[in-house]
Amino acid sequence: PVVGVNGLTIYQQVPGWETVANAASASGTDIESRQSFEERRAASVNIGGVGTAESVRAAVANVAGVTDVYVYNNGTSTPITYGATSYPVPAHSIAITVSGGSDAAVATAIHSKLDAGCGLPNASGLGTLVDYTITDSVNYAPPYPQYVIRFVRPAVVQIYVRVEVADLTSLPSTYVPDVQAAVASALTGGYTTEDGSITAARARIGGQLVAAEYFAPVQALGNVTPVAIYVGTAPNPTTGAALTLGIDQQPVCTALNVNVVAVSV
Repeated sequence: PVVGVNGLTIYQQVPGWETVANAASASGTDIESRQSFEERRAASVNIGGVGTAESVRAAVANVAGVTDVYVYNNGTSTPITYGATSYPVPAHSIAITVSGGSDAAVATAIHSKLDAGCGLPNASGLGTLVDYTITDSVNYAPPYPQYVIRFVRPAVVQIYVRVEVADLTSLPSTYVPDVQAAVASALTGGYTTEDGSITAARARIGGQLVAAEYFAPVQALGNVTPVAIYVGTAPNPTTGAALTLGIDQQPVCTALNVNVVAVSV
């Protein structure tokens, strides 16, 4: 029998059956990393609460399609600006930034966890402000009360990385794509060593990227010795030990954003 798509073969031969294919095949996902598990576990601990930034964050993170969420509560009586981009948060208000998920589902999750009288910002910052009206048709007869829920869809920020590796005779010919893939993967999904002793955080809304954390996934390739790593928001950064994102910014990085250079040592 002829080998089919993705290496499929016929397990038990039947006369006249010559080939096998899987036209509706779909790629799966990697086994959940330790870091992803811990993030999901931490969120699940707070999902039962109400009226805290943690409970709002947990509820929104649990919405289908949501890939990242940042929640900050200004419990003071004074308006403030917060984060690297100085996002304005009014007094007694909670700022919420969300990537992914439908507007309706996100707004419903937020509404389910807010305390009565809690304010929501009306500024988009660098992102896009979403206004979504929730209608309570469960607890009231018509006319139903309506509540406007506001949150921000973050501005996408491309993250660029320069990785300098030692130009040694042991350097494999595939070092450039190997390093690009390893660093981009760590930035997108995080990285943890097999024994869990070293972790590199994934790039997140409002988070800080520390270049030195990404030495580990490069070293794990074997026969590749990183000398220096820089991060920035412009291609091929030659300086930059760390980078902090605003709470209205969503960092993204692809393999093509990673420049790999072999240097003499």
